[in-house]
Amino acid sequence: VANWLRGLGVRRGEAVLLMLGNRAEVWETMLAAIKLGAVVIPTYTTATPGELADRLDRGRVRHVVAEADLSDRFAAAPGGWQGIAVGGEVRGWQRYADSRTAPEEFTPDGPTRAADPLFRYFTSGTTSRPKMVEHTHVSYPVGHLSGMYWNGVRPGDVHLNISAPGWAKHAWSSLFVPWNAEATVVA
Repeated sequence: VANWLRGLGVRRGEAVLLMLGNRAEVWETMLAAIKLGAVVIPTYTTATPGELADRLDRGRVRHVVAEADLSDRFAAAPGGWQGIAVGGEVRGWQRYADSRTAPEEFTPDGPTRAADPLFRYFTSGTTSRPKMVEHTHVSYPVGHLSGMYWNGVRPGDVHLNISAPGWAKHAWSSLFVPWNAEATVVA
């Protein structure tokens, strides 16, 4: 997937908005973005067109990976980004299914530094406009080593976390905790 995204123009430091439910493509895209040095902006699947336009703007999004049946929410959003549809075809968007044809062997374009941005999350915005919070390659994966012990996940375990990909809890307990523990994630 990383090679395919690179072929579509995804570059180090560019923002990729990810709007998918819990499905394999979430993990594939997150790991591919990490390999590329891209910045992932996970977004919950109930986001409104207005919320998406705000995230595209403030997050400086260049690429959107979304479920095909949610693509209409981006119709009125300002341009300057490329759409990638998962689970179907959308006119004017790339087909995620085509990623299966990319070479498996990946060569990084350079080192990823600990201080490089990894995620941009938007807070819930319950009391005001959602804030954008950026996390680095050290603050997220390394910071969640303790979460592995707190969750009690061990090598070989099968782990199910019900958090949606648009929330920070998802990366804590559905990506880094089971990954660090050498466990299997159920999607």
